[in-house]
Amino acid sequence: MGGPGGAIVATQRPGEQTAVVGGPLGAIVAQQTPTGSTVEIGGLRLQTGPGGAVNIGGIPTVPTPPTAPTVPAPSVDPTTAPTPAPAPTPAAVAPDPGAAAPSVAGASPPIVCAGSEEIVRTGVVIDGAAGPAIMASGSCEVVCNQCTLRSTLVALSASGSAEVVLNGGRITGGRQSIVATGNAEVMTNGTVVEGPTSHSGSAEIMVH
Repeated sequence: MGGPGGAIVATQRPGEQTAVVGGPLGAIVAQQTPTGSTVEIGGLRLQTGPGGAVNIGGIPTVPTPPTAPTVPAPSVDPTTAPTPAPAPTPAAVAPDPGAAAPSVAGASPPIVCAGSEEIVRTGVVIDGAAGPAIMASGSCEVVCNQCTLRSTLVALSASGSAEVVLNGGRITGGRQSIVATGNAEVMTNGTVVEGPTSHSGSAEIMVH
């Protein structure tokens, strides 16, 4: 366009296109081939290959791949973070006022007899807690030598035709020390009796 000396010269061959602005010796030459494109401006050549590489004045430069955007981690406000629930505290169990008090460590178990049994104990400590230390009924016979008997209520209970003999020792009842009913007989010989005694019917309590 404009002839060999005109402003623009364009040529086309199979697989190649060339455009010259300013004549064959002009300042801008653009050429496209199957292997890439070349633009020369005043002696500075820009060339791109099939892979996108650019040569500037014969020095190859590789395009920098795009960097994936960085997604910031979600922040947690410690003032709004949920607080773990505290472990449940076991509920206090109220004591049963009707339960018997525990026996003193080292004490012998209470004596409970009925029928026609005969029981002898010597030098023992019997703590009946809230029950009698000795409970004799029927035709039972109990002999306790130098024993310590105690209870928070009645320390010795005798009923029916029972017979109980205490030789020495001590008997202590929180409410009553000895209670005898029916035809029962209770005899103490040198025993320290702490707490009131009571008997009814034909029962007897003999303190020596």
